[in-house]
Amino acid sequence: MKSVKLQLLATLVATVVTIVAVLLPVATSSDDDIREAAIRYHLRNVQERDVFFVQVGTRDPAADFLVRFADVPWKVKAASLAGFRKSGHVVIDPQTGKDSMILKVGDIAWNSPWHVTVSYGYYVANMGAAGYRYRMAWQFGRWVVVAKESLWVS
Repeated sequence: MKSVKLQLLATLVATVVTIVAVLLPVATSSDDDIREAAIRYHLRNVQERDVFFVQVGTRDPAADFLVRFADVPWKVKAASLAGFRKSGHVVIDPQTGKDSMILKVGDIAWNSPWHVTVSYGYYVANMGAAGYRYRMAWQFGRWVVVAKESLWVS
């Protein structure tokens, strides 16, 4: 009888932990999960390039963050590795000379345990850049963009 009660208690605890993990993102996710979801959202809606460069705030992301994109069909590198063509200040991959893009994820504001606001932008050239505010929600155990507000375009 005692072992049955212990098994039931263990099952109950495991169930509660799983429910909390799915429902409460603060318990299971990090700011990098939010940044990754924002970048993946952008990559789904952009013209393909051989390489994308990423910036987090004003710095390069950590190497372990870039590894998260190993499954995408193009390379994702730190923004400091980007080059620029003199005419129009166009972003290029210095290794290939091909046009590219810098993706920038800025501040994250937690509006609730299930909702965040993220500043996001991209830079292709002097007259090819934009800034957005993504509203994101924790849905079914992952972060998704639910609204995109354009802040500026050049």
